[in-house]
Amino acid sequence: MENFLRQHFGAEVTVVSRRSVSGGCINAGVVVTLSSGESVFVKSNNAPPPLMFTREAESLREIAKSGAIRAPKVLAVQEHPKAFLALEAIREGRPSKSFFADFGRSLAKMHEFESAKFGFRQDNYCGRLLQRNRECDSWTEFFAQNRLSPQIELASRKGLLDGELLASLENLVENLGRYLPADIRPGLCHGDLWSGNFMCDETGSAVLIDPCAFYGDPETDLAMTELFGGFPGDFYAAYNEVRPISNEYYECRRSIYQLFHALNHVNHFGGSYVDMVRRLVAPLV
Repeated sequence: MENFLRQHFGAEVTVVSRRSVSGGCINAGVVVTLSSGESVFVKSNNAPPPLMFTREAESLREIAKSGAIRAPKVLAVQEHPKAFLALEAIREGRPSKSFFADFGRSLAKMHEFESAKFGFRQDNYCGRLLQRNRECDSWTEFFAQNRLSPQIELASRKGLLDGELLASLENLVENLGRYLPADIRPGLCHGDLWSGNFMCDETGSAVLIDPCAFYGDPETDLAMTELFGGFPGDFYAAYNEVRPISNEYYECRRSIYQLFHALNHVNHFGGSYVDMVRRLVAPLV
């Protein structure tokens, strides 16, 4: 890492200080201050899944490419011998009075950054688990094959689902087309948008971090924001001004989209999240 810093910032640059910070749920994080006065955020992992940081870097660049909302600039990625991702260090600031309203509008504009197909050019990771992104023309097919089915199969292999719950989940996947709209356009999604995956920068504006980006139904991001308590109301009101939410069936779709993340938590952290899965699937079957 220090060799990289010298290559990027100059051979005469030295590390003045290191400060440990959160690197997310599964990584270590440190902010390195250089003799040049610049700061770099580095997240590392001693045993990451293959190309995990490379895939995260691709997601950050895709969000930045949308021009709708800030994401940290990628400085370098290394997978071997020690895996790390070096990003610009965002200086945290105080949220402005309109922080969540501005955040909602910016996210809606990012969701309008579209692709021809659902998916992404590469698979990536939601936490430590592989997130399939094989491109599809059909949103129902994509969500069934790339989101729900892999999580259900993994939880079943681990013995975390009882027979009745497994049957309910498999029935939902088979009938998913009854619940998901056919007219969805593939918008750029963060992929894991909860309260720990955004921050406030020095200007008082939102910055997206730790993405596992793909092109899909933007309401998947909104559903995730609501899974663990939700964001303030002005976030959703401002989002709705730019990109109106279809309320007719949103409550049903929200449960389906949250189900993916609940299953992902089951596969990461064990059976304590099975009741969440059961609660979400019960009204749907």
